[in-house]
Amino acid sequence: MNFNKFNEKRAREAAYRWYGPESRKKKEIANEKPREETKPSKVHTLDDYWTIENVTFNGVTKNYDLRDSLLEKKTQSQHLEYAKNNPNDFIIRDLPFYHVLFQAIFDSGNKEAIEFVKKSLNDYLILTGTSVKYKSGDKDQVVHNVLGNSIDVKFRGSNEWLKDASDEAVYQALTGDSSKNLNKFYKQINNQDSRLW
Repeated sequence: MNFNKFNEKRAREAAYRWYGPESRKKKEIANEKPREETKPSKVHTLDDYWTIENVTFNGVTKNYDLRDSLLEKKTQSQHLEYAKNNPNDFIIRDLPFYHVLFQAIFDSGNKEAIEFVKKSLNDYLILTGTSVKYKSGDKDQVVHNVLGNSIDVKFRGSNEWLKDASDEAVYQALTGDSSKNLNKFYKQINNQDSRLW
């Protein structure tokens, strides 16, 4: 999630195998919730992915796999269709999940996985299952397509540094976290403050 760069072609090409099923078992993921404190995360390096233990998402603590390579190039719709039909494979996920997963990786201290996330987020824009539907009227809709939920929020007009955020509802809708926490966390990756535009 690099708020400072945008290139639509690169965004389409940068769908990552960020999420994989634990031991290839189906994951049940409900509505997003902020990250809860649990046991520290541990990361185990395997042949072509990492297993991240003790990741709490939506009030459930599980182990998740992070693939170390890109998915094939597809549109968001194509990736979402694949995710629907292949929930036990490495698939795209929504932004709140990625944010929680990235935090768990950094908390683990696993240098190899941390460097992979840093390089990937700085070199590419990740394609996620989250989208924004702009509507005429007062509120737009942030849609978490993999989770299957949406949040109405005034999104248009958001063009600000996260450290100076004027409407926390936008950041909660996108990631499930506050602008200050997001800025602090992603500053570790970008070495600069982040901006939403």
